Amino acid sequence: MEVPFVTVTFSHPVLVGSDLILFIDERPVMVTWKTPEGKQKPSLVWVCDVPKDHLSGHCQHNIKVIWKDGETKKECTSYPGKRVTWFRDSVTEENIFSLELSEGKSSVLQQELQSCKELQELEPDNKWCLLTIILLMRALDPLLYEVETLHYFDTLKAVDPMRSGYYDDLRSKFQMENAILKMEYAESNLIIVLDKKLTRLCHLDHLVLISHMCLSNNQLRSLPRDISMLLSIEVLEVDNNEVSHLEGVCELTTSRGIVPKMQ
Repeated sequence: MEVPFVTVTFSHPVLVGSDLILFIDERPVMVTWKTPEGKQKPSLVWVCDVPKDHLSGHCQHNIKVIWKDGETKKECTSYPGKRVTWFRDSVTEENIFSLELSEGKSSVLQQELQSCKELQELEPDNKWCLLTIILLMRALDPLLYEVETLHYFDTLKAVDPMRSGYYDDLRSKFQMENAILKMEYAESNLIIVLDKKLTRLCHLDHLVLISHMCLSNNQLRSLPRDISMLLSIEVLEVDNNEVSHLEGVCELTTSRGIVPKMQ
């Protein structure tokens, strides 16, 4: 039988204790917070088991968490017959992966982008110019410039092969951010990062609610320990990668007693 649990995700790693208080139906509940790995260390994600007598699948409940005496408060409602409920700040509304630009700043960056492109035509092997172009496009609109950004990454690796590993990881970070943005816009619990040349996983703290993740046809060599943040995962596709060890799978399959289907 599944044990009811509550998960809280922060924007930066914290160490919680008495600063994080859980309320159910306006009554405080004594719980023990721990990381998905079960360790007491600064973490983006914290989870606690809830005593069964405090939550019933047949009743409606108000669930609230308060951080640091009301500095932050989040709440949601569980409904009869519904297994999962949440409150989530949208990454699309909060501009987590890009700058919040005024019209004036956007115009300035567009001019800088055009100037850098003109310079790159004159100096095609200028790695700093290529990297600046990529970062400017990310700041302006990561999805609009997605294809063009990948083209510049290929060029950057060709002119600066000594740092190709760094560029692969940076490209992977941007690809994960784009996939999360697309998932948010689609309001989906499915994330697809298929055939993107991924070399690393990141931003897993944004994926605690997903049930299906497709990472097929990439260049991943391992599944990291923090993959245990995928607390709701049921299907994880990692076929056609370069995975040599599954460091994080043990934590993933035991963190909530759920064994995901590996493909």
